[in-house]
Amino acid sequence: MSGGWNSVDTLLRRFPQLQMMTPALTLPLGRLFVSLTPDYLLSRFGPRYLAEAFWQRFCDIGGCFGFVWFEQGERLAVSALHGEHG
Repeated sequence: MSGGWNSVDTLLRRFPQLQMMTPALTLPLGRLFVSLTPDYLLSRFGPRYLAEAFWQRFCDIGGCFGFVWFEQGERLAVSALHGEHG
C-alpha cells in the first residue's frame, strides 16, 4: 500500500469503523450480499453458501483477508483482498 497506508494495522488504527472480517460476520455478509445483488449469479446459491464457501476463506486462508466498514453499528461495506498484510 502506498501513501503512508502501508499496513492493515495502520488502517485499523486510523479508521475505528473498519474491522477485519471474522467468522462471526460471514453469514450476515452472505445475507447482505444476496440482498444487495439479488440477480448476481453467486447470490442464487444463497447466503449460507456464500458464508461457508466464499467469505469464510478470507478468515482462514493465509494471504486472504477482508474488511468490513461499520457505521452506527450497521455493516455498510465489505472489501475482500488477497495479499500480505501486517
